[in-house]
Order: sequence, then C-alpha cells, then structure tokens
Amino acid sequence: MSTFTLSPPLESIRQRLFGLPDAYLLALAEDRPDIPESIRAAAMNDTIIVERVMAMRATLAQTETSLVSGAPLPQPPDFIKALIAEKVAARSTYSELTPTPGLIVQTDRLFQPDGKIVDLVFASPFAMLLDRQDESQRCWHGWLVAPDLQYASYWDFVLQEVDAPFDPVCALVQLWNPVQIHLPKNFTSAVLGRLNPERLQALRAMAVEYVQGGADKPSPRPGHIAMRSTYQGYQVVTGTPLGDENDPRYAYQLDYHHAAQVLNAPVRAWLSQSVASFANWFSAVVERLREAWHESTGDWVQAQPAVANAMTAEDDNTHQVLELASDLRLELVCRDDDLNVIVTYLGDETLKVRFLEQGETAKVATLTANFRSLAYAIDDSGESHHLHIERADGEVIELPLSVE
Repeated sequence: MSTFTLSPPLESIRQRLFGLPDAYLLALAEDRPDIPESIRAAAMNDTIIVERVMAMRATLAQTETSLVSGAPLPQPPDFIKALIAEKVAARSTYSELTPTPGLIVQTDRLFQPDGKIVDLVFASPFAMLLDRQDESQRCWHGWLVAPDLQYASYWDFVLQEVDAPFDPVCALVQLWNPVQIHLPKNFTSAVLGRLNPERLQALRAMAVEYVQGGADKPSPRPGHIAMRSTYQGYQVVTGTPLGDENDPRYAYQLDYHHAAQVLNAPVRAWLSQSVASFANWFSAVVERLREAWHESTGDWVQAQPAVANAMTAEDDNTHQVLELASDLRLELVCRDDDLNVIVTYLGDETLKVRFLEQGETAKVATLTANFRSLAYAIDDSGESHHLHIERADGEVIELPLSVE
C-alpha cells in the first residue's frame, strides 16, 4: 500500500489529545504570571508549543493593531462560518440534558465513582456517546467520539445528515474504542448531539459485529467512507478496514487508545478497589463465623471452596462451604454486592432457622426431611445480621453474619 497523507496531520491530533490547553497557550502568549512556572518551563522547551505560542502572539498583535487603527477585523472563511453555525445549532437544540442513552456529551472533567474530581487537565474536552449505565448506576459505558473523518475505519460509525444537528467535533463514533466514566447524578454537560432510537440500534448492531468479527470486508482505502449494511439490515456509513503498516490510521488508533486508557483509569481503579474491599469483608465474615462456632461448640470448622470452584484453576473464594456438623451445612455465596447464606439440614428431625437483622426476625423457617434448605441475602452495608439455629432437643446456637 502506498503512503497516505490524511487530514488533519497526526501531530495536530496528538496536540489536541495530549498537548497544552488553549487557555494555557493564551496565558503564555500574553506572558501572564498566573501560569505555573513548571508548566511554563516545560512548554517553552517544546518546539511545537513554542511555534503555537508565537503564532498566537502574532494574531493578538494583529488584532490589537486593527482595533487601534479602526480597521475592520479579518473575517473567517465561509467554511469556518458554516462550522460555527453547526455548533450553535447543536448547542441551542440540546442545551444541557441529563445523561441518557444516545446522547453525545462533552466534558473536560473526570470523576471517580465516589464523586471526587480527578486531578487532570485535558488539552481539549472529550466527547463520548453514551450507550448504557451499569446496574450500580455509577458508570456509563459508551465510545469516544472524534472529528477526524478521514481516519474512519471499518468500525467507525460515521454520523449522517439524519443525525443532525450535531457539533462538528462529532464526525464519527469509535466502536473500537470503548470507554466507561462516572457522571455524578447532578451532572449536566454540553450535549453535542443525539442519536434517535433507530440510529442507536444501528450503532449497537455494528458494535456487536465488531465484537463477534465481521465477514468479508472491502479492500483498505484510507480516507474513504461508504454506506454498508449490518447483519441486522441497518444502513450505516463507515470507513474501510485498516491496511498495511503504511496506513496512518494505525498510529491514529494507537493515540486514541492511549486517550481512552486515561479516561477509563478512574473507574477501573475504583472497580479494583471495590472488588478487593468486598473480598476482604467476605473473608472477615467467614472467619467470624468460624470463631463463633468454636466458641459455641468447641470445634473448629474449615471453610472449603464449593466443588464447582475447586474444579477450576482459579483461586475463587466467592463460594465457601462450612460443614458445621454431619447434618448441618452452611454455604456462603457472593453475588454482585450481596452475600447469600444458605442453611442446609440433612438430619431426620427438625431444625428451626431464624435470620435476624438489627435484632429483628427477617426470615424464619423450620427445616425437615421434606424442606432441607433456607437462603437469605445480606449486604455489606454495616447492619447487624445473625443466624439463630435451634435443634429439636432445645440446643440453640447464634452465629454472626456480619463484621461488628
């Protein structure tokens, strides 16, 4: 494949993604003292940033000269005026809306799922198409949206006239570049566009094909877009597949993958911490149960992984079994953020089982040969939970199901 030159140049895209924000460039051009010295020093050692600062200074000087002389200011080209009109139309149509599937939102801030703002400065705001919110309603899943139409690949969903109005920075949705971010409940952002339900379904159908792998594809043609059909019959416009090592879209996608890693980092870090925190809580509950059984009976019982887990090569402690006695088994199963407790009685008499929450009966049953098990779900909210067991001969044992 021949060498291709696409617009804008990759270096300009990298500056937009990873360079200095325009506000800092203006501060440097005006030589203002409010910019941190560390940023000033680093910026002025970057030849590209220096060139941009010098160009901005020249523009400021020209504007000041025109204002002093009374000469008319230079007018932007017609295509710039058209882009401004599109931007104004999108902003006036959508204003600020609550995040919902299909919206293309713009933000220059990242939030941790606990609501804290991440200490990052973006070169420019990023745009994301919202697909769905997870069950915890803490994370929005979607894809990055970019303005770089000539870099469209076979898995870029190109916006069309039917999607108007939309901001000019929204040329394509990168289905190869998913992101997940937290948006606070009271969060409102600039909405750059919105896909109607049918177009959102077309995009999702295309995303499914990307994950599953498509059938025969056309030849690579960087800079070319065309209409095609999804397996489900939706009409979409995309680019062509990536070509050989000379295809500049490889470097483009690598840069945007790096940008997505930054955006994904706060949620992924929080998810890792949440998993570790829940695992620690679960382990503490199991150990407290073992200690309480020892205090009541004098016997130590070992927690064993369930058979299904033990048969795998993974170290999975989310399903533990405590053989409390020859006729009594306790299973602890983690599902999502709940701990499911299952009491199973294998004896011939009766066993009265009572689950207590904050000292009050939450669930009670008498287990027999015809009714062997009772299950109960608790969470790690910090409330007090206990298991009360009473045998037919009057023996009573109470076990904690929380860490107090």
